[in-house]
Amino acid sequence: MQPSESSYETVKQRWGGGAYRIRLFGAWERARRQEKYITQVAFWIHRGFPPTPALRARLRQGKSVS
Repeated sequence: MQPSESSYETVKQRWGGGAYRIRLFGAWERARRQEKYITQVAFWIHRGFPPTPALRARLRQGKSVS
């Protein structure tokens, strides 16, 4: 997701409750042809928000969720 598309509420509505990790990237490094990695953050959304049907289907199939 692009930063402009992401927020706590967006994640909650799109995927529901559970544990998540996000990676934060900085400016594009031309020499390395990639963004500068800043950090990874883990957070939880309360179980009162169950996973969405789409996420449950993907988890049953064993597919990666991105």
